[in-house]
Amino acid sequence: MNTTESIYELFNQSDIQAILDSVPDTLLIVEGHGNAILFASANAPLTTGYTPQELCAMTVEDLLPDGLRSRHVKLRSGFQKNPETRWMGQNRGALLLKMANGEIRKIEAQLNPLVLRGTDLILAWIRDITDRRVEMDFDEKKLVGALLTLYREATTPENRLDQIMNQD
Repeated sequence: MNTTESIYELFNQSDIQAILDSVPDTLLIVEGHGNAILFASANAPLTTGYTPQELCAMTVEDLLPDGLRSRHVKLRSGFQKNPETRWMGQNRGALLLKMANGEIRKIEAQLNPLVLRGTDLILAWIRDITDRRVEMDFDEKKLVGALLTLYREATTPENRLDQIMNQD
């Protein structure tokens, strides 16, 4: 490959589509001033349960649990006023996605604003973290349990922590 060649000289549109579809995360391209999904990568069914064609007839809010949809509209409006690459849900905990079968899954998502041919778009990279989150939740429960046990043992009359710490 010559370093002066662009990717577009080396690969045709179907090659570029194959590259996008091989990314392990789901890629959505969303209309920048609304919420219409314009493109979904081929692996979208793994993350959402919907085919790319089904997703392209949906809105972003269709992928959210019912109770989160109106809040998301407000958050999306804030992003549109200050579009910058960022992870969604920072400092808010896990994000939730409602799959085609109604199951709620925990996800991570990154937003990347993009302007193509004068059209504002948002690239959304979505990764299902449900299994990882379950493992973390379990480990957190084990940690809290161990700390509570340690506290109880340290505060019993015969093991008072302050007595142990003040021994000569």
